[in-house]
Amino acid sequence: MRRILLLILMIVPLLAVGQKAYKPIKVALKAQNFSQAKKEADKLKTDSLYRDDIDLYLLAIEAEKGINDAENLKLYLKQKYDTLTFFSSTYNLIENARKIDSLEQRQVLTAHKQPRYRKKMATLIAQYLPNLNAGGCYLFSRAKYTEAMPYLRTCIDLPQTALGDYLQMARPKVEKSRISNAVLYLTAAFQSGRYDEVYRYKDYAMQDTLYRQKMLETLALTADQQKDTLAFQKYLEQGLREYPDNPLFFARLVDLHQARAEYAQMRILAHQQLRRDSTHCIAHAAHCIALFHEMKLDSCIEAAKLWQRHDTVSVEPLYYIGASYVGRALLIQLPDNVSSKAYKLMKAQQKAFMAKAEPVLEEYRKLAPADRKRWAPLLYKVYYVLNRGKKFEEIERQL
Repeated sequence: MRRILLLILMIVPLLAVGQKAYKPIKVALKAQNFSQAKKEADKLKTDSLYRDDIDLYLLAIEAEKGINDAENLKLYLKQKYDTLTFFSSTYNLIENARKIDSLEQRQVLTAHKQPRYRKKMATLIAQYLPNLNAGGCYLFSRAKYTEAMPYLRTCIDLPQTALGDYLQMARPKVEKSRISNAVLYLTAAFQSGRYDEVYRYKDYAMQDTLYRQKMLETLALTADQQKDTLAFQKYLEQGLREYPDNPLFFARLVDLHQARAEYAQMRILAHQQLRRDSTHCIAHAAHCIALFHEMKLDSCIEAAKLWQRHDTVSVEPLYYIGASYVGRALLIQLPDNVSSKAYKLMKAQQKAFMAKAEPVLEEYRKLAPADRKRWAPLLYKVYYVLNRGKKFEEIERQL
């Protein structure tokens, strides 16, 4: 009996302190100064003495409801209202309700007390959840990606909680909403540079058939940003399998193979794409470049001419044609005896290749004058072998 009395004597002062601390909130609520009430409640949430008190969050909900209702009334009366305040109060209201349920759940585990407010909080959330969803979409549409993420995350997570079971929402509607919000969340996380968060709901987002292609693009680009080359390649290959007409998947996969000097894989990839579409300009480019690096110079020249036929804008085929002719000339091994018949024959062949390269490289120089590092060394070799006096002196000065 004495122990119980001591416990009561300990609790009563704490209750008195709590009531005193909450007085400014209650006064502000009574005066309908909801912003002030919210401010006072937010201040107490940082205090370890009150931050786990359900009563504090009940008062906070009243403050957020007052702010929300005021903005809602302005909207109803077609008056100017603060959209961000309207949506943020909706978010805060729901988060306060979730906090109450979380605190009650803790009491279930520690004190075996049954939740008292769960049904009430679920009813409250069900009322405001559509506006929360609208708020996430609104912020996303305004490119406020970081701000939109908590809204979208709450909308996705809430139906899966014990509290969400009380919402009594139609399951097909919940799943559809969860998938569309996951698409927005994944995109928002990428756009805001929070790359680890991109993967949080990717399995939901990938179920959206309309945006699946865009999701694969974003996942690939995220892996690239994170320097995860294995994941980058995986998403590019998956994207190319499912959406072979998407230029990003093919182009970035080709770039990846080229950076690794995997020219055989690059050539095979290009060949597969050209079997699907013989006019695919990027595939023609990849095929030509791969052959060039594999020193299959005759095939490279043919591939470059084919590329040129399908892409009349790019000047790159000219470079590979000219460089391949120069390469063919330099591969010719001249005999040591300059007077021999074999030397003269080989020299004539070398000059023939250089002569073919000359007009092509000069045209490339004309169309890409800034690309001096590529055409100047080649023209130097051409002019030297062909004994182009003035041209050789001019290019020598350039180098």
